[in-house]
Amino acid sequence: MQNRINKEFHKSRRMKFRKTIGKNAAAIIFSASPERRSFDETHRFKQNKNFFYLTGFNQPNSALVILPEDISVDFPYMNRKKKVSEILFTQGSDDFAERWEGKRTSFEQVNKDVGVEAGMPIYLLDKFISTNLRTYRYLYTNIDQLINLRSEMREVMLGFVDKLRLHSVSHIFCDVNFIIGTMRKVKHEFEVNQIKRAIDITSKGFSGLLKIIKPGMMEYQVQAELEKIYRSYGATDIAYSTIVASGNNACYLHYDTNGDKISAGDLMVIDSGAEFNMYNADVTRTFPVSGRFNKAQRFIYDVVLTANKECISRARAGINFRELSAFSESLIANKLFRAGVIKKNNSIKRYTMHSLGHGLGLDVHDAVPHVKYSDVDYDKLIAGEVITIEPGLYFMKNDQTVPKQFRGIGVRIEDDILINKSGCVNLTAGIVKEPDEIEKLMAG
Repeated sequence: MQNRINKEFHKSRRMKFRKTIGKNAAAIIFSASPERRSFDETHRFKQNKNFFYLTGFNQPNSALVILPEDISVDFPYMNRKKKVSEILFTQGSDDFAERWEGKRTSFEQVNKDVGVEAGMPIYLLDKFISTNLRTYRYLYTNIDQLINLRSEMREVMLGFVDKLRLHSVSHIFCDVNFIIGTMRKVKHEFEVNQIKRAIDITSKGFSGLLKIIKPGMMEYQVQAELEKIYRSYGATDIAYSTIVASGNNACYLHYDTNGDKISAGDLMVIDSGAEFNMYNADVTRTFPVSGRFNKAQRFIYDVVLTANKECISRARAGINFRELSAFSESLIANKLFRAGVIKKNNSIKRYTMHSLGHGLGLDVHDAVPHVKYSDVDYDKLIAGEVITIEPGLYFMKNDQTVPKQFRGIGVRIEDDILINKSGCVNLTAGIVKEPDEIEKLMAG
């Protein structure tokens, strides 16, 4: 089962994609395949994000074919031919399999339930490609998914893959991921609403945690409470592996073991987000385990918070993200240098470690990264883009380059930001980050 599909949104994405690849091109875009977990069990299914972007369809063993114009296709189950420019190939009904795995949308239901013009059984895909796509000069596909086909899809496409050498002299093969990635950069109103819903659920999780965090808990207990709240408010998944990093663990950027006891006097970095309908939140907050920051912790926290807020105030369409990152590092370096925390303000990368942020949407690190190519600048922020702004500082407990009172302190503060022409909207503004307010809420 899946959330109700927004047919109009996904159809608009298919129309834009068709226009982008041009008149002499066809596309075959594969769904994800089930991944084997053990001898007789698979991992929980996770759909290919680009396939989902174009269809909203959340079943495995499927493929979307997009054509530049209508062609006449024979649909035996309809007992007629029909002119179509898009077909979703998927599985048919199977009472026995569905008793094990749940109800599925069969190829006969594709038009009604998904909004794609027509469906066909997946086992006919190879034959359809050989018969109907030979006249197109360009064939687009998600190559990463093609080479990772599993189970039924692997069997269906084995002949096509074996004949790729022959196909490659007749067609120019192109990958769809960069093209769809650039489309995903600007969020439609529907997508923004899904992200907002994920953020609202995440906000409830963080608010609930402040009432229960105390010394002596295990990091995994905090994780469990947070994810329980997500599910209770309708999250469809967690956006990524939750990080609950207390004390020196906060200095490991992607620490997700979450296995240590939380000690009094430590800070705790919580980096987590809910997923709703495949769209993600990505939030980081840093809390004092005992309910109050000590002097050194408060100083580092205030430096990071200032960088976070100043960068948010400068974020707008037209600014280069790398310039915003440079501003953040300069601000942090100067504050630490003037306070005597670091000896050289040009050594700041040792302590900030990561970039200022990234795109956010269907993927937590979404779509095309902020880079500048020779002919186009994807580093420039554009209206409708959702990004994170997440400065951080990390001083390992054995780091002899900083005064003793700062060692073992890790702080990161991350917000999710919607860019517009005049500035931006902080979508996670409702999740507490002011230190006085944090202390007040933790005091009960």
